[in-house]
Amino acid sequence: MSDVGEQLEAVLARRRRSQPAIEAEIAGWEQIRTALVALGQAVAAADPEELVAAGLGDLDPAALERLAEEAQAELRTVRARVNRRTVNIGVSGQARNGKSTLLQKMSKLEDDQIPTGAGGAVTAVRSRIFNSDGEPEAILTMHTEVSFETEVLAPYATELELPPPLATLDGLAQVDFAALDKTLQERPNWPYLRPMLSRLREMRDSVATFRPLLTGRSRHVELADLRAWVAYPKDPPATNDAHDGHSEHSGPDGPDHHPVDRRYLAVRDAEIHCPFPSRDVASLGLIDLPGLGELVPEAEKHHLAGLQNDVDYILVVKWPQDGNQMWRPEDAKALTLIDQARGAAASRDFSAVLVNTGLVTAERLTALENDLKRVNSGVDDSAVRVLYADVSDPDDVTRNVLEASLAHLAQALPRMDAAAFEQAGTVTAARAAAIGTAVTAAQAALRTVVTPTPYEILDLRAKDLRESLAGALRAWTADLEKRARDDSGYEDLEFLEHADAIREGIREWILDGFGEGVEGWTGRLYASMTAEYGGGQFIHHELNSVRTAIADRFAGIDDVLAERLRRFRADLVGALSVRLGPLLAADGDPAAALRELADRLGDATDPCPTLRRALEFVLDIHLDYRTRTLPRIRQALVILLPAARSGAGGALESMPSVEHSPAGAHELFVWTSQLARAAVHDGARVLADEPSVIAQALLAYGEQFEDAFIRSDAAMAEFRRLAESFRDQLWPTPDSGPGLANARIQRIRTTLKDVASALADSADRQGAR
Repeated sequence: MSDVGEQLEAVLARRRRSQPAIEAEIAGWEQIRTALVALGQAVAAADPEELVAAGLGDLDPAALERLAEEAQAELRTVRARVNRRTVNIGVSGQARNGKSTLLQKMSKLEDDQIPTGAGGAVTAVRSRIFNSDGEPEAILTMHTEVSFETEVLAPYATELELPPPLATLDGLAQVDFAALDKTLQERPNWPYLRPMLSRLREMRDSVATFRPLLTGRSRHVELADLRAWVAYPKDPPATNDAHDGHSEHSGPDGPDHHPVDRRYLAVRDAEIHCPFPSRDVASLGLIDLPGLGELVPEAEKHHLAGLQNDVDYILVVKWPQDGNQMWRPEDAKALTLIDQARGAAASRDFSAVLVNTGLVTAERLTALENDLKRVNSGVDDSAVRVLYADVSDPDDVTRNVLEASLAHLAQALPRMDAAAFEQAGTVTAARAAAIGTAVTAAQAALRTVVTPTPYEILDLRAKDLRESLAGALRAWTADLEKRARDDSGYEDLEFLEHADAIREGIREWILDGFGEGVEGWTGRLYASMTAEYGGGQFIHHELNSVRTAIADRFAGIDDVLAERLRRFRADLVGALSVRLGPLLAADGDPAAALRELADRLGDATDPCPTLRRALEFVLDIHLDYRTRTLPRIRQALVILLPAARSGAGGALESMPSVEHSPAGAHELFVWTSQLARAAVHDGARVLADEPSVIAQALLAYGEQFEDAFIRSDAAMAEFRRLAESFRDQLWPTPDSGPGLANARIQRIRTTLKDVASALADSADRQGAR
């Protein structure tokens, strides 16, 4: 590895070391936001006259919540940066400037993976390409119907002003394109809208080619077959089809009745792993950002999202050819988008203009150089770095683009990371100070409110306790619901990586002769063939043995399942700690903390059996391989049954006939191992679906606990018992001051204290860093 490679690996290592601190900050701000949500609910429940009388007329929880969300957004940007396992170079620019050709030369991929063409835009799907020593592969993340309607159809509906019922896959067939086209012609921006209408019509005409693919799952595709999934189909001859609402070539009423294959519409994201020609930097990614200039809704929004979330450095490709030699408004707009995404990084650190010099005359090159000097106010690279290379020349790209960019990043990435951290610290500190000022003022105003009578205190405390915990538990189950939604985009990467490791381990075990070496296994088989006049008896036994062993090896996923259950309980402990912290054990084991709380509630002076049973329900949850995953894994292993359960058919029926020789024994090994690998592949697909199944199960468990703990018939009475039995632990100091405290004002007081406590915890974490 070169010095540059070592420097960049050191940057990635520093990022990894900072991940726990960033995650802790984000979790702390989530506590602040959750407390502010509860404060907003408490303020909304109070009468305006009560708020004014208590000195809270100017308290604006919604504004404070927005401040917390701004701090969270800043921290999430930093998290996206430090969580990257590669240094990512984004390739941007207008279509037909050589973007795809550049990516081909940098990655050594070809037209089948990164399509190029001489006409209009070719690449239809954003691709992320990562350097890898493993087997080249493409992993496609497919839309669900919900995500397709939300992310693809909805922007068209907004631009074209379609009523909501038509912004669905079923509603698309009901759109009257002829009438809509006439309406659009009367709008002043019709040159912008009519191409969108044509694209929407193309979707309608081709819906049968992509709707069955909207599964939301990951799909592995051979690199040789990738083009059909990520590229626009070649345009048919132009026709005027606006009047009848259908395409002559692809519409359902057209003469050939064959829709154009637009499977790319089902693809949400494409990830490609392959070895790069340059080996200087192992952890390298190339991000093919959506082409600018395409007349599709929210193109700039998607481009900006890619810039903000995925890349460390941007190359904007500009090819001064065919009237493109001048610095045009579109080019300036592209740099403006980049400027919005760079955050605290300096523009010249974050991006560069790459001038594609291929087949460019000296006059055109000079014209563009002069314009770029004006952009830089006459000082080279003062605002925008400029690189020059023929993107069709691999050596030129390696030397003047890739190596030059990596050398630049080795120096610039530490500066950009430091700037991002500093800006996040500045923003979060300012937002925390603003929230803290408002909370302190509100708390000072509430000191004029007297403590109610003992009976009122008990009732207020019980209601406040229940409502505060309801808010915390609602936030907890809302987070579970967010992960469980089909369109959430939630990916349990740790689970999937562990599942991939298990699959690969089983695959290696199979290829190694099922753990005894190929020669050993085939030797035993040949001996059996000789003794028994055939290998059927041996294969029958081995299929049963292999099937059992594979099922046992998949049990390795139990570690991750146990961690998911531990995290579920830990998050519940966190939610309950909002108000019941003094009653929860602090030894770090969430199950032990919940058990101690359940015992305390059951053994209290005034027992709370309903609340205890709710906690015991959570403690009795099982999330393990044998109870959740094994039944579906067994279905995947059916192909390894020697005979079908009915007694007919089965794997032995398809066993090939071979000669009784070592070669024949090896041929049966190949057949058996292929059958086993197919079963492993199906089993791995079961595991790939498990995160969403787990998310649904944990949501159900969480909602059941929330209902039982907060809304059961005896809950309110038992919260009074809880408040009385543990008043010294939960309320160590009484309220004081003139005035009258009612339940609503008391609730505001409590939630303000929760916000202040969460702010203090955040400040303590920052002070400890």
